[in-house]
Amino acid sequence: FERTLDVLERLRFDKVHVAAYSPRPGTIAWRHMQDTVPQEEKMRRLHAVEALQERVGSEINARLVGTVQEVLMEGEKDGMLSGRNRGNKLVHVRGEMRNGNSEIEKRPRIGELTDVRITKATAWSLRGEIAAAAVTA
Repeated sequence: FERTLDVLERLRFDKVHVAAYSPRPGTIAWRHMQDTVPQEEKMRRLHAVEALQERVGSEINARLVGTVQEVLMEGEKDGMLSGRNRGNKLVHVRGEMRNGNSEIEKRPRIGELTDVRITKATAWSLRGEIAAAAVTA
């Protein structure tokens, strides 16, 4: 298990999908593997991988703060648009850009590519605002 953590640390994936092993009837693992790891140890390992990946993901995404990313808008919820950049990272952005008079200057549509200035990063997503350059496009 420690080698797994070492590999994750060295390779620094953007994200990993992880789950604790549990035998499922009908699978090859169920027929050929003995489940000898106690549940408490499985959960400890799962949480260790999740904590490592949260730190690594935060460090990777933090490098994007201040950059402008081209984002394909995919959906909207509660006034926030969500989309993905060219690296498939999830980006949340306020649904509109307002000028100094609080008038809406730009409102991206679902399916539209929009330049977004990244203002915040978490391990799992980015947050930003519509870039000023996108208003004139």
